[in-house]
Amino acid sequence: MGNTFEETIESDKDVLLMMYGDYSWCEHCKIYAPEYELIAKKFQKASKITIAQMNFGHNDIEDAKARGIAPKGFPELLLFRAGTRLNPHRYMPVPVLEI
Repeated sequence: MGNTFEETIESDKDVLLMMYGDYSWCEHCKIYAPEYELIAKKFQKASKITIAQMNFGHNDIEDAKARGIAPKGFPELLLFRAGTRLNPHRYMPVPVLEI
């Protein structure tokens, strides 16, 4: 996966991206992380989807902000369909920390 938002979503595959906050202050993110790891393991060998995660506070997020994609809470899952990167499907697992 890439180091920036653009590098992460620019793929010929669908991309499921979890945006999360730092575990030191986002208890919901810490709780959900093991579940997301299970999802990543299950789809590890899938040829049509990439499972990725991005710490919204520690990565280059200017690309995401420029696209108008900022999380409404943490953690937030975004599904970017191959070929349609502009309007991702948003999923907010429960519990979630609203920001």
